[in-house]
Amino acid sequence: MVSESPALSEYREHRNLVSRCPYMGEAQHYSVRIGDKLHKDVIWFYQYPAPDSAKVQGLLGFLNEKVDIYEDGKLLSRPKSPWS
Repeated sequence: MVSESPALSEYREHRNLVSRCPYMGEAQHYSVRIGDKLHKDVIWFYQYPAPDSAKVQGLLGFLNEKVDIYEDGKLLSRPKSPWS
């Protein structure tokens, strides 16, 4: 998860999709538009997380099945999952 960024906000599009986790609370989902391409539901956000998960408030989560993630300059492989 990463902190909310004004630079990202110009690409982010709110969706009317909400999911619920018994540990984290209610998550709102976002898509990202880069040029003409829409990447659906790649971000989730807990605006008001459950009390035990307060530390995730204000952070954006990305599905690593749908984005490129680099660690120490190396591209990590994308896991296979039902959300891929």
